[in-house]
Amino acid sequence: MIKYKSSSEEIKDIIEKLRDPLNDLMNYSDYEYFNEEIIELSQVLDKLIAKYMINVHN
Repeated sequence: MIKYKSSSEEIKDIIEKLRDPLNDLMNYSDYEYFNEEIIELSQVLDKLIAKYMINVHN
């Protein structure tokens, strides 16, 4: 079990783990619209990761 120094670290870790399944979906998807939705989700995850990285270091 991983011990976190703060809840922000834990949230950041969870968000980062969501990226792998999204990347896998990009490889298997045949629909352009679906790919665009995945890209948008990835961008949201990137913003959340950045937010929690800042919070972890403060």
